[in-house]
Amino acid sequence: MTSLYPRRQPDDQVLYAEASRRQHAPVTTLERCRIERAAEPVGAARGDTWSRRLLGRFHVTGVFWLRAIMWVARGSNLRAYSMVWLWSAVFFCVLTRPRRLVTQHLAAVLGPCGFFRRQLRIFRAFKDHAWCLVERFEQFRPDFKPRAERLGTWPELPPNKGFLVVTAHVGLWEIGQLMPVVNGNRKLHVVREREEHEATQQVIGDLLQNHPHANMVTHFLDDDQQLGATLLGALRRGDVVTLAGDRARAGMMALRTKMFDRAVQFPMGPLALARAAEVQLVPTFVFRVGRRHYRVVGREAFYVARTADRNADIQAAADRLAQEFEWAVRQNPYQWKRWEPVFVD
Repeated sequence: MTSLYPRRQPDDQVLYAEASRRQHAPVTTLERCRIERAAEPVGAARGDTWSRRLLGRFHVTGVFWLRAIMWVARGSNLRAYSMVWLWSAVFFCVLTRPRRLVTQHLAAVLGPCGFFRRQLRIFRAFKDHAWCLVERFEQFRPDFKPRAERLGTWPELPPNKGFLVVTAHVGLWEIGQLMPVVNGNRKLHVVREREEHEATQQVIGDLLQNHPHANMVTHFLDDDQQLGATLLGALRRGDVVTLAGDRARAGMMALRTKMFDRAVQFPMGPLALARAAEVQLVPTFVFRVGRRHYRVVGREAFYVARTADRNADIQAAADRLAQEFEWAVRQNPYQWKRWEPVFVD
């Protein structure tokens, strides 16, 4: 049987391409570094579940609800406020699995609490998520004018050298793609996961392709087997790549690190890509402050080290990134949007 980790280490481009593909394989761990195949978390609800088979397009991730959110986003403020509160109340009552996940994640950040306080936490998380969903689609309105405060610093771009913006599923990170992080002839490349339903994916793809405000190139994981090489070339040309680095999908090459003193898995690909391109990583987070009001925070940029031990370099970068993600979650735990189990221990 051929080993998943041959004696000769592949270069970083190959590592990123490997991480971009969701190849299901047994979990194996290297001794020198906590690299492993990401497994589907226990309690995750992705794939062919009974609820998806039963509800089809009416499932919470189906195209019916996507179009309902778009209908709200195209309407008035009154429609948005009323539907956000209504949907928050309805889903608070009927979505039992997300309630359990929100409880577990918030307990890791805020500590345990009593029954009534726990219900308030869950409802607040649902309501914040509902607002983020509505404003996620309001960005496609021609008259969308967000109010954004930019804090922190972004690195100066040297000639023919880009940088990698890494974010987490906190707040409304997609609004960050509207911020002017690129100038002149540089392009912004956005890497996204595919939607779980094909009809939903088609709608999202069309919206992004015809975005009225953002000039970007969108890449979907699994669409391009040469994605690693494509992004590596973009960074070396001086373009900017932005992606979420806090979720390793099943089958990806992943790094085990810690958040809130518990084990988590991060995709290895973004860190291997930054190391190969020798570009800076910029942890960036977009917090929702109020109605169409956002705070964009750029944390201190850093490079992935390039020593003789590639795996140790990437592991050290993952540990630092975990600290940045933990910082972001602590700023507003109710805007931590992870609807699958986070912790793997």
